[in-house]
Amino acid sequence: MNFNQDLLKEILCKYKDSGYSFVSFHDNIEKKRNVILRHDIDFDVQKALIVAELEKKLDIKSTFFFLLRSDSYNFFEKKNIDAVMKIASFGHEISIHLDPTLYADVEEGLRSEINLFHSSTGLRPKIISFHRPSEKYLKSNHSIIDIPHTYMDKFFRDINYIADSGGGFFYDDPIESENFKKQLSLQLLIHPIWWTTEGKTNIEKIKSYLKTREQKFSKHFARNCKPWNDFLSNNK
Repeated sequence: MNFNQDLLKEILCKYKDSGYSFVSFHDNIEKKRNVILRHDIDFDVQKALIVAELEKKLDIKSTFFFLLRSDSYNFFEKKNIDAVMKIASFGHEISIHLDPTLYADVEEGLRSEINLFHSSTGLRPKIISFHRPSEKYLKSNHSIIDIPHTYMDKFFRDINYIADSGGGFFYDDPIESENFKKQLSLQLLIHPIWWTTEGKTNIEKIKSYLKTREQKFSKHFARNCKPWNDFLSNNK
């Protein structure tokens, strides 16, 4: 476990030690001492698995939302599907992180993603999260084809909302906030990339992640391209 995973563990344990219960989007949310823990997976499915394993050890359940169309990862790659199903086997909920900008008709786009999601996992989403939502979706209190989303009032306005978007808690702190001191309920959005990558700042973490990813991609090329494999072998 690295330094950043230790910090995440510390945050989650402080909620547990303060009497909070980790609940799902489908539970009756109390005004106090409830946490809906959510993970949007923007960059790397394997990072999600690390966080899922950490939460399993802490006996915490959360919801993981995955992009089915992304330039960052291939959801349908075998190792990623295996990781997603392992996350589900821990008791976590898995669902779709929908990018509405990809579709002229968002409802039809969601229907197509639901079918793909079901064919690859055997599961059907019960709630979705939007990827980089516009004001239209941040202010929407309506389900999309009868599926609720994470920015509806009961999850986003009726209770507190704290996110580590951009690599830090820039608007409110999950532990130092007045809401935590008052033990008010909240939705807590954690992106695994920031807690499973070496570095003290968001920029350091991005540099570290990109370096590691470049090394992995180079090895992938070497396995599938003899000239590159020979080049690496001759330049050790």
